Amino acid sequence: MVFTVESHFVCNDGLRVDYRPTPNKGGIIVPTLLVMHYTAGFTAASAIATLTSPASQASAHLVIDRHGGVTQLAPLNNKTWHAGKSSWRGRSMCNGFSIGIELVNCGPLLERADGEIVAEVAPRKVIGGEDAVMAHHPNGERTKYWQVYPEAQIEAAEGVARAICEAYRIKEIAGHYDIAPTRKRDPGPAFPMASFVSRVLGRADDEDEPVAVPPARFASPELRRGDSGEYVAALQYLLNLNKAVISALSQDGDFGFKTELALIAFQKRAGLVADGVAGINTWAALRARKDQ
Repeated sequence: MVFTVESHFVCNDGLRVDYRPTPNKGGIIVPTLLVMHYTAGFTAASAIATLTSPASQASAHLVIDRHGGVTQLAPLNNKTWHAGKSSWRGRSMCNGFSIGIELVNCGPLLERADGEIVAEVAPRKVIGGEDAVMAHHPNGERTKYWQVYPEAQIEAAEGVARAICEAYRIKEIAGHYDIAPTRKRDPGPAFPMASFVSRVLGRADDEDEPVAVPPARFASPELRRGDSGEYVAALQYLLNLNKAVISALSQDGDFGFKTELALIAFQKRAGLVADGVAGINTWAALRARKDQ
């Protein structure tokens, strides 16, 4: 998939993505901010139906489903009603200068008395263990389960966001929580915001080749997505001991998407910088908690 923006519409491999126009939009804007949301629901169809209904008084520019499918609801230079009462760096009413992307995700989860993990928005809807991660929200909520974002969805979101930021020279990406912290909590702590922003906007050290570290029992090499080997397997082992996710990670030595999400969840619980990179502080925290 190669995403581009042409005449304010997102294209995938040169063709416009599915377009479902919403009546819930305003005039022309000059976007300087990208805002990430979750839909608090289970399907793209239900989110699109809500965001294109005049009765909802809500909308966004794009919806990305859990398989990576992209639907556009309004031209990117039109105001949509995704942010509500909000502010960013001293500017209020973010709808007037931001593009909103909705990711299909039900958000916070609950653990029922019978041990089943269910959606907070629909307590009868059971969520599989592989689809949940324990994480701590920066708003101070107690640590709880949140629905994960699938790899296909994150990859599509990265591609779309990168195309948008390049087209409009956007330099900042925020979550809905960041612009409305007293009202909102999306996209939630299961969304890997730090690594997402890094990959979309670029970070110099992402292009460095990993440095080989000689085997050592207590070595703490810096590891990130894309790395592999015995140290990654050791990292996966420690994440499993610390119950970073409900379903144990495969200790295959490949630092992939699931390992990154588990690491981010652990870093948030431990009060560390949640960037998905295993550095010396993360290794120390993993070993300390294992020994408790």
